[in-house]
Amino acid sequence: MFSFLPVLRRGLINLEGYIAFSLFPHLSAIPHMNQKNAMSAEDNKATLLRLFSELRKGNRSAIDEVCSPNFAFHSPNFPNWPRGLAGARAIATLAPSLFSDSQSTIDDVFAAEDKVVVRWSISGKYIGEPKLGFPNPGERFAIGAVAIYRFVDGKIVDDWGIQVACSPAGSPWS
Repeated sequence: MFSFLPVLRRGLINLEGYIAFSLFPHLSAIPHMNQKNAMSAEDNKATLLRLFSELRKGNRSAIDEVCSPNFAFHSPNFPNWPRGLAGARAIATLAPSLFSDSQSTIDDVFAAEDKVVVRWSISGKYIGEPKLGFPNPGERFAIGAVAIYRFVDGKIVDDWGIQVACSPAGSPWS
C-alpha cells in the first residue's frame, strides 16, 4: 500500500502549497518546471507592473532589464515578429504607431507559477494601416486584449498576445 508520508518527507509539497516535482527528477530538466531559482509568481507580477510603469514614463531602458535576450512575441495579429530584445523594444513602439489619443487600462492581472496574465482595455483613435480585425484608419475604437507573459529567472521570455474584441467605442468587454 502506498503511503503519503515518504512523499511529504521528500518534499513533494513546497512552502507555497504547490506540487514540486522532486519525485520526478526528469521534470526538473525542463527549464520552466525547475523551481530551484525561480522567482515567485508575485515577484513576476511586480516586475511586469514595474515595466509597464517605466514604459508609461518613457523609460525604454527598462525593457533591457526585464526582458530576456531570448524574448519572443507570439501573436496571430503580428506574425513573424522579431525575436530577442529588438522584438521587445519594437512592442514598446507599436502602440504609438497604431493609436493616437489612446488610453490603456489593466482590467485584471493574475500570476501563477512562471506566468502572468493581463486583460487590457485600450481605446483611442486608430492611425495604422488598414488591417483585418482593426478599425478603419481615423476611427475611434475600443480594443480588449489578453496577454500571457512567461518568466525565467525574473525575465520575460515569452509574450503571447491577442486582440480579443474591437468595437467602435465604449467598452470592448460589454
